[in-house]
Amino acid sequence: MVGTRYSHAQPQESQSFYDQLIEIFASPDDRLPFIDFPVREIANPAAARDAGFTKAKQWLKLCEDTHSCVRHPNIPPLLPARVIDVGESPIRLYEPTDGERGKYVCLSHCWGSTSSVCRTTPKTYEAHKENIVWAILPATFRDTINVTRRLGIRFLWIDSLCIIQEDDNDWREQSSLMAEVYGNAFLTIFATSSANGHGGLYPSIPLELRPQQNIVTDRNGIVFRVHIRKNLQDQHLTTPGEVEPSQNRPNWFPLQNRAWAFQELQAEFHKGQWMIEQPAPHDWKKVVETFSVLDLTYPRDKLPAISGIAKKALLYRPPGDTYLAGLWESTLLSDMSWTVQAAKREPHEWRAPSWSWASVDGHVHMGHDDVEEWIPKFTVVDVQVSLAGPDPTGEVSSGHVVIYGKAFRSQVMQLGIEGTFITIGPCGRAPITLDWGLILPTGKWVACLLLGTRDHMNNFFGMTLREVDGGESSANPTYERVGSTGLFFADMEEKHTFDEWYTGLRSWNIRIV
Repeated sequence: MVGTRYSHAQPQESQSFYDQLIEIFASPDDRLPFIDFPVREIANPAAARDAGFTKAKQWLKLCEDTHSCVRHPNIPPLLPARVIDVGESPIRLYEPTDGERGKYVCLSHCWGSTSSVCRTTPKTYEAHKENIVWAILPATFRDTINVTRRLGIRFLWIDSLCIIQEDDNDWREQSSLMAEVYGNAFLTIFATSSANGHGGLYPSIPLELRPQQNIVTDRNGIVFRVHIRKNLQDQHLTTPGEVEPSQNRPNWFPLQNRAWAFQELQAEFHKGQWMIEQPAPHDWKKVVETFSVLDLTYPRDKLPAISGIAKKALLYRPPGDTYLAGLWESTLLSDMSWTVQAAKREPHEWRAPSWSWASVDGHVHMGHDDVEEWIPKFTVVDVQVSLAGPDPTGEVSSGHVVIYGKAFRSQVMQLGIEGTFITIGPCGRAPITLDWGLILPTGKWVACLLLGTRDHMNNFFGMTLREVDGGESSANPTYERVGSTGLFFADMEEKHTFDEWYTGLRSWNIRIV
């Protein structure tokens, strides 16, 4: 099936150029209303699948022969700790010898519910080394095995089968290497349209994407049959957060909503052009903002799922920089000024200190890209993060930061549809954005720590804290972050009043966990 574009509306200010286009299709047996309309036989699904596979092999051959992104075409990479041997039956879990090399294919896929995923666990580990029964494999795994075999490649890597599930030590060790595993793969197959393992690699075409048959009669009464659909702008894949909810495209490609898949796409960076536009690892704030909207089967994977990108980002950081639960020591003053655009839910289990964006579920905005215009109003006295495993960019078990700055007590004001506010000295009140669905009643005392200002914009940004242990009068006060606040001054007189009041506040050490 082939098509051409045809404008069906006069330009309007509210419409983009692409909104005015449709795509028109016709089979070779149909009479055509347009003389130059290109016609090709409408292939059946099986023929189209074969044609697509042939094209994919041509691309791979071109890549191997001509592209500089193939680092050592004659030296296969080291095999991961475990791979699936699909070269012959029975299919089995294979553990390479030390230093063993070989081509392998990776699969990036949506798990769905854990019950729908074929997994290697301590109970199935030994059996899988002998035989992974074909009948228990979901459709996506079967399709991927068939593609791998057709490519003439013996080994396949699938996370749920090659990492021992329900074994925390193996999971921590192997998950820390996932970016390397995907980066060294000969090919990664992305099952973009399947929400779980049962969708396969060849799902039915969404109704919105199917050309609909229309009967057209010209001025001479001649009847034509054509197929029409709205123009897709040649963009079947979209960047997370780019598409309006009304377009429903996340339902077309559920894999694009998955946090692990975002890292797996990043791992393909050295191999050539992006399938879709992605923020580069060195643009860490943009990486975090894009990553934060994505979903995880296990929320505790928030830091492990971005650890591979963090390792790449480290190459662009200043010498000696340290990764701190999703933030960087060299830019910690501005990194802590994140806000939550849309909170999803209260985290059910601790996974990061409250001053890290990784502690919340929701769309995070890192803010303050203009670091040179960001004037910090605090200093970091101490920051410590304890790792839960061997990966310096992976899970953490605890963390705290001690800040020397000015924090003042404020009372919460609930003002109905206007939102939640806190009292700010002589300035009256300032709105606060809570990091998750916490309800703070009117009159509740909290602390506000001023993090910084942008003087040319007459505003400040602060962190809203609640007491965990001790308080301002305690020798070692401890707080946790619950939200952010900001105040814009309408005129210089108001700002001058605030500055005089703020200057009179004393500075002290605030410990935040």
